[in-house]
Formats: sequence, structure tokens, C-alpha cells
Amino acid sequence: MNRYDNVSLLERNVIIGSPKEIIKIVRQDGALEFSVSAGDPTASSSDAFRLLTYTLSSPFPNAISVQMTHRNGKPSPHIDFLGKDRTASMVIKETDDEYQIFSGKTEARIAKVGLFEIAFFHDNKFLTRTGSASALIREDGKSIIRSAHTIDVGEYFYGLGAQSGSFTRNGVRSGSHITPTFYLSETSTPYYLSSKAYGILVNHVDVTRFDFGHSFPGQITFESDYNSLEFIIVAGETTKQTTSFFSDMIGRPSLSPAWSFGTNLSTTAEAAYDESYIYESVEGLLERDINISLLHIDRRWMPDYEWTGFLWDAHRFPDPEDLIRTLHERGIRVCLWIGPYISQQSPFYSEALAANYFLRDANGELIRSDAIQPGAAWIDFTHPAAKGFYLKCLEDLIRIGIDTFCIDDESPDFLENFVRSSSGGIRFSNGHLLNNPSAYYGTLFTQSVFDWLEKRVGKSRTIMFSGHYGIGAQRCPTHVIGHAPADYAGMHDTLSKGLSLSVCGFGTWSHDIGGAENGCNPDLFMRWTQFAALSPHARLHGRQQYKLPWMYGEEAAEVFSHFTRLRHGLMPYIYSLAVEAASTGIPMTRPMYIEFPSDETCANLDRQYMFGDSLLCAPIFSEDGRVRYYVPEGLWTNILTYDRIEGPCWRTEKHDYFTMPLLARDNSALVTGKSDDQAEYDYLEGVTVTLFELHENRPVASEVFAADAQKSGIIRAVRKDNRISVQMDGFRSSCRLMLPHVFDVQSTTDGIPETHDWGTSIVFSGGRLEISL
Repeated sequence: MNRYDNVSLLERNVIIGSPKEIIKIVRQDGALEFSVSAGDPTASSSDAFRLLTYTLSSPFPNAISVQMTHRNGKPSPHIDFLGKDRTASMVIKETDDEYQIFSGKTEARIAKVGLFEIAFFHDNKFLTRTGSASALIREDGKSIIRSAHTIDVGEYFYGLGAQSGSFTRNGVRSGSHITPTFYLSETSTPYYLSSKAYGILVNHVDVTRFDFGHSFPGQITFESDYNSLEFIIVAGETTKQTTSFFSDMIGRPSLSPAWSFGTNLSTTAEAAYDESYIYESVEGLLERDINISLLHIDRRWMPDYEWTGFLWDAHRFPDPEDLIRTLHERGIRVCLWIGPYISQQSPFYSEALAANYFLRDANGELIRSDAIQPGAAWIDFTHPAAKGFYLKCLEDLIRIGIDTFCIDDESPDFLENFVRSSSGGIRFSNGHLLNNPSAYYGTLFTQSVFDWLEKRVGKSRTIMFSGHYGIGAQRCPTHVIGHAPADYAGMHDTLSKGLSLSVCGFGTWSHDIGGAENGCNPDLFMRWTQFAALSPHARLHGRQQYKLPWMYGEEAAEVFSHFTRLRHGLMPYIYSLAVEAASTGIPMTRPMYIEFPSDETCANLDRQYMFGDSLLCAPIFSEDGRVRYYVPEGLWTNILTYDRIEGPCWRTEKHDYFTMPLLARDNSALVTGKSDDQAEYDYLEGVTVTLFELHENRPVASEVFAADAQKSGIIRAVRKDNRISVQMDGFRSSCRLMLPHVFDVQSTTDGIPETHDWGTSIVFSGGRLEISL
């Protein structure tokens, strides 16, 4: 039912009351609680004396929580990502006219008289205020709480995780839950980021409906079907700082191991395969000098009709331990697909059923479905013993050499389909009763497996692949944007979703080269290969068709090899971006507005991005090789062609399959490695440092981390008058310095300058280098 339609609310038994005046104020445990009238005492109705309670607290520095409650009734289900202490960061002040709540530089102000509203500020800069569309809604006897927030003219909004649709969310009306399709329903993250450098998280794991000015011009609204609703506003000086603050609050992404950034090969999800086909695929890549870091083996490693049974199919894989050992000898890690449900055909089913480890509905009946496997039942991950049972099954797989897992991204949506076809919701052992459990259950599954795997393997050595984007999943890398159509629209949608995930606390993400669905052609495969080389992670994967380079012709194999070598050479830069994401929360891929917040042209750009703070990437989404992209202010250099481009400007270019717009920012230092044939090597030995368009008297510095993240090297450079000074600390053996578009080197304190058609290079012993121009 749509409450925004212009039809009679009375006919639909809907009563809407907005917050009016403060009735009572209570200070308790560092929080401030306001009881606010939301009814009309003069009206003769059962809702005449409705009250809404607003409780303000601070869960984190520079973040203010607002808990809206009616009748202290049905609590809003949420993920406990925050600590219990919500008082340490909060300061409450009172003036003659208003109450002021501070958390760091973020502030909430509430006037003592007049209509109740909350105005939010950061460092005295106005952000937003609760709007007139805030309401307590009584619909068919249920309470629904809606919060509204004002929108400024020219303000843009981003986020909601991997939800499809417009990159900028202005004018969008949607839910944090997407209606399930047969294959996938991506549960988005109920968080949005404003171009005014604040973000709002709705700490709620059931359906949250968002409306970005669609129904109420000038106001964002969000609501849920519960008696309570919590939102948390976090703010910083810039959108980049706000993203870091939010990541710290929600949980920093764990650092993925260096090897995981190499070539990821996968079997199909549904088509048949066996051990011999895996060997054939591996040999095909190795024969073309393409090393493989990780092999994903999808669900058919188990017997059909026995997912998730934790036992190998003896016909397809007669000796799995020998297969894993052989792959390990070739430097290839192995990842297995797993699901959170167990088929009744599985030998583990009876044990789990007898121990009451499966989810049940509100009436205590076992939840089972034939939609995904025969009589499949879902493990209750809020039940400690059930979770332990499931993880014990994984332990047996780790023992024979499995390195990691790719967890199913479809089953929570089949679970939700069950709820839609029944009534009463799903009851978890921790007491939660949810009508729309996909986001909550997906996060529980993701966190349960990742936390166990990280303890088993070790921090900074763990990666797991998941298609769940709910609250709390941010710290469990990496997140796969799957099921993309095999066309340019699917490729663009993948980028748009990846950038949206990036501002929602997800430091890394992955995708399927050529799209997951059928229909990829050589042109699309080669353009997607370029995009993949400059993404956090990517894999060769199809749902029903294999996606191997030579299947699209030898040119496609050459292009794949070319951009794989480019990526390997960039690994010192790429891995350092991963370290930055894990330590600061700033994502590896960044929408243009994150790096250029004062350039309004960057606000809507969704076909290009910054890969870190130094490289601008503009994937090509056309068969004719033409691309149009925007270049912000500065003097940029295409690192593939050495073309110089002065911004701000729009560019239209045509590229073959071996080039693309990949621009280095001016006054930056790009460190590349000594190897182009593998992803993991010594990033501090024999490096090449390229200095791009140094500014006068503006020092530049770049830190590079070793492949185990335990050590780092720092390059510092500055140009003063006719001299360039370079200092390298922490690097080993001789280094190569490249100066694009510099042809006038007079002398150096170390090494001999060599002139090329693109500029000058100098091989020197490291340490200090002075260059006279």
C-alpha cells in the first residue's frame, strides 16, 4: 500500500500524526529523552494523545543517534555493531532557547518552544533538520514511524549499497530490500551520504523504505513497520572524512591478502564441470603466461541435490586432496562455494534436525523449501550450537587444504520468498521475529563464516567472497557484485553499484569479467577486462557459460594478458590502497566527488572513478571504442599513452583494446613493482617511481607497503626552482625514476639520465637523489 497516493486516508484506515510540541524531557545515562505530542488532544479519537519519544545519544565521536519510539512497543531489529557505551562522546548543553547535544564537532539543536524539530550541524555548518513529513502513522492498527529530513537546493545523495538505479539517489523512492527474483535480490545498505559531508544510517535490518524527495519535495523520508526506528547521523569536514568516520563506526574492512588481488578463475555456477575441466582451464591460462592466484569452485563440487552437504562428488572429483595439493604446488589457492542451508539429502541433515539447528516460523514449524534444494532447511546462526555445528563442517574442508569460501548470495532471498508465501515471519533463537529476513540473515551468515575463518587463518591473511551488503558486513571482504547481464549496461551497472558500495563502508568489491549471464562477445570481454584490471577484485566467472579469454579469440587472450601484466606491475600501488582502506576506511575505488568535492561537475559522474587518490579511470562502454569523460582541474598524464591533458575539460577519445583513459594526477608519485607476472612479490625491491608534473614548492609523498603489510617504504619528492629532490626510505636495491615530459635534466647526484620520447628515466641506487634541470 502506498501512503503517498492522493486517495482518502480515512477510507484506508490510515491516521498520520506529525511531531508537535515537547511534553517532557528526561536526562538519563548521558542521553536526552524528549516526549513529543503527535496527536490532537481536542479530537475525539483513540489517537488523540499519541506520543513519540525521541532519545538522543552518541554511539561514536562525530555521530549522533536518534531513537524514535511509540509506546515502547515492538523493537526494531538491528545488528549490534556498536558498543553498549553511548555516553563517552556526548556533551549536553542548555541555553535559554534550546538544547544542544554535541558529539565531537557534530551537533544537534532542539528549540524549547514551537514545533518539535532537530537541526543538525557540524562545526557550526548547517547540515539538515527533521522535516514536516516526520510522522507517526497508524495503519490498520499498526504503528509505523517515519523520519523526514530537509534537502538543500543543489544537494546530492549517494549510497544504499549495491541497490540498482540512479547513482545519485535524488528523486529515488525505494526500499533497503529489493523484491526477490529467482536468482538474486541484493539487500542494500540503509545508509546514504550527502554532498554536504554528512551521512545517515538507519540502524534497522528489516525493510526500510526511502524516499529522496520523490513524494515530499525538499525532504528525504525513511520509515519501517515497527514501533521504533533509530537513525545515526555522522558528519565530517569533507565527504572523504565522513566516509572514514562512518567506516570506523560500522567496522573497518579487514585487509585482504596480497595474493587475492591476482587473477581469480572460477568454474560456472550451474553448468557441469569436473576435475579434468579445472585442469584444462588452469593449463590454458598458464600456457599464455597468465598466473592464477585463486580458483573458485562453485556449488557443483558437491553431489547434485545435496547442497550444502560438505562432501565432494566422488564422480566429478575422485581425489580432491590431490587436486588441491596440485593447485597449491602451482601457487593457486582454492575457494569453495557454500550455502547456509542443508538439503534433506545431505548426510548432515538428520543430525542438524534432531538438534533443532534449523530456522522455524513464528508458530515453531520447521522452515523448508524445495525451491533451492530438496527439503532444504536453513541453519539458525543466532543459535550458538548450530553455528558451531556448521563451522565444524567447514573445519574439515580447511583441513584438506581449502583456503577460503564464497558464500551463497541467493538463499536468504529464497528464505524471504517463503515468508511471503506464508505468514507470521521467521523466528530466530535470539528472539528476533522478522517478516523480511534476507538482510539480517545474510549478514549473520557472512559474519559467522568470516570471523571463524579470520581466527583460523589470521588477520590480513583472510579473504572471503560474499554477495551480502547489510549492516555489519562491511568488515568482511570482499563483496561480489554478481549476476550482471553480459552487455555494456550490465558493466555500467556493476561500476555504479561498486561506487555506491564504496561510500557505504565497503573498502573492496569484486565482479564478473564479461558479466555473469550468457551472451558475452569478444568486444565486451576485452573492455570489461580493462575495467577489471583497475578494480579492487574481479574474477573469470559465468553462471552458465565459462568466461575464459581464448574463448573470445586470441586477441582477447592478448588483451587479458596485457592488462593482467599492467595490474601486476601496479600491485605496490594497489596493495597500498587496500592497506589504506583497512586502516582509514577510505575505499580503493572512489566516486569523483570524494576526491574533488568542490567541483560540481563531479557530483553526477558515474562512468568514471578515482582508483585511489592518484589514478583517474574511465572504462569504455561502447563497441566503437569511443569514451567521453571529465578531467578535473590540473595537468594530467595518461600512463598508457603519456598524453598530457589539462583540466578542467570534457574529453572524447577513441581507444583500441590496449589503451583506455587511465590518467595520473599532477603532483603525484606512482610506485610500480619489479614483476608483471604475479600479484604477490616484494613490493619494496627494485621499484619504479614516476613523478607526474611536480608543482613548485609542493612536496609529494607516497607510502608503499610490503606484501605482508608489516613494513613500508616512503618516497618523498619536491621541486624548487630548477632542482628536483627525491628521498626514498625503506626500499631495497636500485630504483628507477621516471619523469614524464621532462627533457632538460642537466645533472644528477646518482645514476645517468636517459632520454626517451616520453621524458627522462634515471636508474639510481636509492636513498637521496638530487636532479638539476
